[in-house]
Amino acid sequence: MCGLTSMSIPELAGLMEELGQPKFRARQVFEWISRGKRPQEMTNLPKELRDKLDTLHYGGASIYDKRVSAKDGTIKYLFQLEDGNIVEGVLMSYHYGNTMCISTQVGCRMGCAYAHWLSTPANAACGLGTNTRFSLPCPSRTIARTGAVTFSDMPDVPA
Repeated sequence: MCGLTSMSIPELAGLMEELGQPKFRARQVFEWISRGKRPQEMTNLPKELRDKLDTLHYGGASIYDKRVSAKDGTIKYLFQLEDGNIVEGVLMSYHYGNTMCISTQVGCRMGCAYAHWLSTPANAACGLGTNTRFSLPCPSRTIARTGAVTFSDMPDVPA
């Protein structure tokens, strides 16, 4: 398993069946995960199930640090992955809503003007897999009502 955060509702339903739980629990778990909550925070689940889920690989990321730009109010985030690597994200507010842009590179080489906090060629390490990419928005949903999540991607460039 790649982690709870990368599982679809049907995959979670299969997991619930394996754990001897009713299938409706899959949607409950999915809703909590989509809000960035860990198993012990899933208060409408039985304690026994929360304890079982807590022993499984969660996946995703947590907020490591944040900085607010005095110039335009843009909020820059560092998300720490469970393997210890860090990726950048930036929350941009517009009159029509918020957009979270998340780098798909650990130590991105893009050097975007809005990011440029950790983005240097020396920090470029590796790209993120699909499961990690789709689990990253979870903490961003707890930051602000995000209307869109974009991924800043680039092909691997040899060092």
